[in-house]
Amino acid sequence: LCTNDKHCKGHALQVSSNEVRDTCLCTCANNWEGTDCSACGAQYENVTCLLCAPHRVGSNCTLCDPVLDCSGHGDVAAVNDQCVCTCRGQWAPPDCSVCPPQYGGSCDVCAAGRYNYPTCTACSIDTHCKGRALSVAANPTQDG
Repeated sequence: LCTNDKHCKGHALQVSSNEVRDTCLCTCANNWEGTDCSACGAQYENVTCLLCAPHRVGSNCTLCDPVLDCSGHGDVAAVNDQCVCTCRGQWAPPDCSVCPPQYGGSCDVCAAGRYNYPTCTACSIDTHCKGRALSVAANPTQDG
């Protein structure tokens, strides 16, 4: 007699035997696989084989990837079935692909004409030169 517990590891929706009754046939539940429903793909948690494994999201339990999801400029976590980036430095969410205009380099220094990283305040003729200059630029040796 074919049983779910004995022949399908308790992971079958249905258990039957073949025509000559020498093999048990398991119709696996959830995402269990194999002739005896003992295999659960790496994309699923291995208790019920229904929910996504850690760091995976969506109906196919796709792995969150810091390069694909965060442009290589952040760390990624699965949160509420979405890949969520925590951007490094000054890279902007949601996918860390944009460096705001006040930053330069690898988004880790002030852009030209700005100073005081990470604030990166714009240099101003009125503020920094008391209105007595034709132009103003940040000192490249200071937080530039």
